[in-house]
Amino acid sequence: MLSWLHVQDFEVDAAFELGVLRGKAMRTAAAWAEQALLQSFYRVLSISLRLVEKLHEKDVGDKRAVLLPT
Repeated sequence: MLSWLHVQDFEVDAAFELGVLRGKAMRTAAAWAEQALLQSFYRVLSISLRLVEKLHEKDVGDKRAVLLPT
């Protein structure tokens, strides 16, 4: 079965930027979990070009990251 993930925001990044999450160990664990989640889907789509670019920064390949504007 092929599964798709729709991304509207990057909560892990926001949590560290706002100071809700802190520490190197927490950042490493959160990044690992986020990467595992993103890699587990056949396609990862988002509503804006900027978010798709961010998916590319997080190693979601061109063929898997899809722009689906509203």
